[in-house]
Amino acid sequence: MPSSSDYKSIFKKAKENIDVYECVFCLIDLDHILNSDNCEQNYEKYKTEKTKLREKFPSIFIFESCPCFEIWLFFHFDDKSQPVETYCKILVEKKLKKYLPDYDFNKKAESIKSAYSELQKRQAFAIQKSEEYRKIRKIKIDNGDYNESNCPISFTEIDLIFQKLLKDK
Repeated sequence: MPSSSDYKSIFKKAKENIDVYECVFCLIDLDHILNSDNCEQNYEKYKTEKTKLREKFPSIFIFESCPCFEIWLFFHFDDKSQPVETYCKILVEKKLKKYLPDYDFNKKAESIKSAYSELQKRQAFAIQKSEEYRKIRKIKIDNGDYNESNCPISFTEIDLIFQKLLKDK
């Protein structure tokens, strides 16, 4: 775990570990970038640094969530057909508490371990929701409804980690 959740710290930690592991997965919460001052400029900087990192280190994989990692957990339970239209981490956390009342946002690893069996049972549903929301988001961006840095549709790419791990088995 990096000492900070900003992408620069995460990328630095990934580079430090690339010689130790076959591949490194970086999980990026976009709310840190998109809720900042000069968000469009910061987002463009992030995309440029992400591209450079991937070109230099092809075994570093970057997976994004917007607004935060907890949207992945929420997708295990949410059965509504409407996408979550918010960058607000607090709203996602509030919605998640409905399903995982004991989840502690400051102790993610321990909280996930305690909820693991429930999450695993619902993993296929979460993967389906993740794919669905990314498609909806892409359509909205492609149609010009939003640009990439201001599209309020929450999404995650964490499901792609499972696909990569299963493919590489």
